[in-house]
Amino acid sequence: MIPGDWRHIRKSGVFPVEIRASRIEFAGRPAALIVVRDLSETTALRAENQALAAREAANATLRRIAGRTARLGGWRVDLIDRRCLWSDETAAIHEEPPGTSPSVDEGIAYYAPEWRDRITALFTACAERGEPYDEVLEILTARGRRVWVRTIGEAERAADGAIVAVRGAFQDISELMAARAEAERTAERLRHTLSSIKEGLLTLDQHWRVTSINPEAARLVRREAVELIGARIQDAFPEIVGTVVEAAYRSVSETREKSACQYFWPPHGVWFDVNVYPSVEGMTVVYRDITTQKEAEGLLAWQAAMLDEAQDAIMVRGLDNRILYWNRNAERLYGFTAAAAIGADAADLLGADAAIFREADAAVRATGRWSGRIAKTHKNGSVVRLENRLSLIPAHGDRPQSILAIDADIADRLKLEARVEQVNRLEAVGQLTGGVAHDFNNLLTVILGAADLMAEALPPDASLREMLDISRNAAERGAELTRRLLAFARRQSLAPQPTDLARRVADMTPLIKRTLGAEIDLEVVRGGGLWPAEVDPGEFENALLNLCLNARDAMEADGRGRLTIETANTVLDEAYCAGVEDCKPGRYVMVGVSDTGEGMAPEAVARAFEPFFTTKAVSKGSGLGLSMVWGFVKQSGGHVKIYSEPGEGTTVRLYLPRAQSAARSLLGDPAAAPPAIGGSEMVLLVEDDAMVRAQAATLLRKLGYGVIEACDGPRALALVRGGVAFDVLFTDMMMPGGMNGRELAEAVVALRPGAAVLFTTGYADSAVAHQGRLDPDAPLLSKPYRRHELASRLRLALTRAQARAG
Repeated sequence: MIPGDWRHIRKSGVFPVEIRASRIEFAGRPAALIVVRDLSETTALRAENQALAAREAANATLRRIAGRTARLGGWRVDLIDRRCLWSDETAAIHEEPPGTSPSVDEGIAYYAPEWRDRITALFTACAERGEPYDEVLEILTARGRRVWVRTIGEAERAADGAIVAVRGAFQDISELMAARAEAERTAERLRHTLSSIKEGLLTLDQHWRVTSINPEAARLVRREAVELIGARIQDAFPEIVGTVVEAAYRSVSETREKSACQYFWPPHGVWFDVNVYPSVEGMTVVYRDITTQKEAEGLLAWQAAMLDEAQDAIMVRGLDNRILYWNRNAERLYGFTAAAAIGADAADLLGADAAIFREADAAVRATGRWSGRIAKTHKNGSVVRLENRLSLIPAHGDRPQSILAIDADIADRLKLEARVEQVNRLEAVGQLTGGVAHDFNNLLTVILGAADLMAEALPPDASLREMLDISRNAAERGAELTRRLLAFARRQSLAPQPTDLARRVADMTPLIKRTLGAEIDLEVVRGGGLWPAEVDPGEFENALLNLCLNARDAMEADGRGRLTIETANTVLDEAYCAGVEDCKPGRYVMVGVSDTGEGMAPEAVARAFEPFFTTKAVSKGSGLGLSMVWGFVKQSGGHVKIYSEPGEGTTVRLYLPRAQSAARSLLGDPAAAPPAIGGSEMVLLVEDDAMVRAQAATLLRKLGYGVIEACDGPRALALVRGGVAFDVLFTDMMMPGGMNGRELAEAVVALRPGAAVLFTTGYADSAVAHQGRLDPDAPLLSKPYRRHELASRLRLALTRAQARAG
């Protein structure tokens, strides 16, 4: 070998080599044989081993440091020679020199006598059956000291599964055990101290839950400690909500500084001096009974003044029902002054519901508390509906003296509950009617399709043609009925766009005048600078016409009247919307329709938007007009309000959302189709209803198209993946099988980018519509459809697909 640090160069760079040379004879002449060996891998491996050794040495050093710090060592017992191999730290815990290696019996002898049987059983079970252990025991060191240790053992097995050794960890936990014992002693001293002090003391966590309470605190509030531990303080004592006590708790929670107050506790008629201190866990509350002090100071008048500031009506009555105290809000709520109320019988004065009053009175006397809803009478005779809370106030010991009554006016809450109930009822009816209308549309599709085919087959003078026309007209009336049901259910298809409502009203004025007749005057009041509204123009016209027809019918009794259509810009603010369900603050275009008709009672106004509800005579109306208007407005993101009183006429105001862009100057049908013609293309028809599928297939074949049928999305997609040839996908939206029409169309177009798509549905499901609004790129054929409508929409879909393909 030629010594030296040799480097060679190749295309990829410099690399280390070893060079060996020897003399040889080549072709009869002296020569040299030179061998060059690439040392790249050998050098890298040597460096890697050196780095690994360095890391292992560093890790060993860290383990030694960690072992000394944590007083943690290791051990191993070879089951053949049954000797213990201790780490240096394990030996140090036993106060033996490093390298000590006792036998198993000698190792067990280090344990305190009371623990030797236990450790022997644990070690034997591990050595014989492989059962691991983790135990806390005491040992006697070589110097005779008792040391608490934690010993962990596990079996070590050979390749054949046989147990050949037991190994584990050994830790000195004397300091931990000493700290734990000291903590228990401290806790016991604290419990004794808390039990002996003469003030009530309780602790709360950060969520105001009671974590501890001393006997005096439980006695003062006349509750059991076990009943309060874990409960939120405001749940255990709801009467403190909104008081200075709650304010003190909240102040300490937020500022972490002490807060103090004095509080009169109505349930037992006592005064407390309350001091609240921040703590690590939450708060510490110290309170004491200062009732005697308060009475001595003559501050009962101040107590009454404080109660006068309460938002609720507060009264105190004796067990004979005579009123003893009457605060300012009681005067406001019932109309009687304190002078008139004090001394009067509460039931006679307030005319309370007798049965509920007796039930509440019996309950509060028996249990100390009662709460519920009750109706009482105002001085003017009107009914006041209340949330009533009663508490028994003792005078001496457990002998009751009086009853505290706190009454909260819930008129606004009842109105809100009624509104929520009405909205929920309308939503439930909407879901039902929407589903029924969807299924009914499937049936009407079959009926109208069959009628078209029969009409085509019959000669012009056939006697059955008149009956066929009657059947077809009836089916079309059914289709109009389902359209109104879908409008109420907010499942109709809308194509909203910026719309000039003033222009729409002006264009409709001649039609409305003819509809109203000569005896009813029409007035149109147009607001200046009217914003464009984001609505479907056609559905807006239908809604406006429905309102005008309702107004005309309401004025039929007199035969004369005035109908006013008003448009204006308006802003609904948060204050207005806060008291109205499903109304968002913002800018709206208002369209109001007012009549001078007979008006409606409040009960009729509350139900006016319910489907099939009508105040008209039998056969004079379907009860769906206002329902359709309500559904259209809600689906458009707007708000509708009725103002009416008997004999004063009715005003219905539609608040439609302002558009963000200008109205279109030309408002044509966005889905206008080319002339109804057939074709020779292949249609992939996907429809889960067998009757509808059969009828659609027949119509398509009559129009000259080829048809491939599938009953759901997965089967249709399988056909496409199988290579079936087709030009247009004609699919229903609502189908079983886990795939709706939109999902199927997306999958099909991904496989066949040039394929045309036509959707059909009984209503615009969310797969087709965004919040009930049509996707402009999704041709849709609404059920029920006629033969010429199918032909037009199908041709439109094919034409669009051809245009996209270029």
